[in-house]
Amino acid sequence: TGPYAWIRHPIYAGFLTAVLGTAVASGRWPGLAAFLLLLPVYRRKAAREERLLRDRFGVEYADYERKAGALLPCLRR
Repeated sequence: TGPYAWIRHPIYAGFLTAVLGTAVASGRWPGLAAFLLLLPVYRRKAAREERLLRDRFGVEYADYERKAGALLPCLRR
């Protein structure tokens, strides 16, 4: 329920959105550079967590993955 119904990693997505928003609002390239450096780090971290969750919850988690996006909301439900 809540944000987890739409996105599997809302905390990571929120942080990345805040970094990107700050970069755009300030108009400074270091903020964009920070976003571009953090994006693959959070994607890798999310993938590692998802492997553990798949091992623990099996088919239930696989079903959840099909319904909710990883770092962006899944709009097709």
